[in-house]
Amino acid sequence: MNISIMGDSISTYEGFIPEGHELYYTAEKRAINNLESVRDTWWMQVIEALDAQLLVNNSYSGSQVTGEEFPCASGIDRTSALGKTACGAPSNPDAAATISPDIILVYIGVNDFGFAVPCDRNYAESPEEPTFREAYATMLRRMQANYPSAHIVCGTVLKPRKAFDPTWSFDEKWSYLTPLDEFNERIRFVAAECGADVADLAAAAGGPAYDVEDDLHPNKQGHAQIAALWITELRRLGILAEKESM
Repeated sequence: MNISIMGDSISTYEGFIPEGHELYYTAEKRAINNLESVRDTWWMQVIEALDAQLLVNNSYSGSQVTGEEFPCASGIDRTSALGKTACGAPSNPDAAATISPDIILVYIGVNDFGFAVPCDRNYAESPEEPTFREAYATMLRRMQANYPSAHIVCGTVLKPRKAFDPTWSFDEKWSYLTPLDEFNERIRFVAAECGADVADLAAAAGGPAYDVEDDLHPNKQGHAQIAALWITELRRLGILAEKESM
């Protein structure tokens, strides 16, 4: 079973994202966050739980869903780069002998929230302003057109916490923006509209869910916490059961 990832900085790791993609977890950042190997990342823990293989980790630090220009996740470039050629190079769906993902795990959206992208048309200041809801739908539909046999699972976005500072609040830090919960509501709605599954990590967590050293990026414990929520949701969706019966 081949798994591809669509993500942002939280899902980057040196040597496991496409060449030229912006990286968050450099050697320095890995040391700060106590990440000893790629097996400490949330996505590799999920892939191992599925007894699967990584096909493409199409993650880019700082990227949003919204927009058409690279590196936006709804753009043509990234939605067509979740497979590989038979020789192992990243490929678009039109290339000969493309290996397509069996499952695409989507975990992205916090940068749209962080950069105050309108979450839907009701929040936009003009009819021309791009919105998160529309961009997320474009991203899913392009993935489905490019990889029609792939099972797409969209993760709602989690809130971090600082175990060493219980007074710190993610909500207070970002209080001038549209609440993150509003973006998660759009993920749920658009996924249902497009026929994709939702791993409702935020609902399962019920609040701040993962540990950080900074204000956003999971440390080793935080990645394990995110992975545990993904695994719980994939079991609820029957995807782990599908794997076990193969």
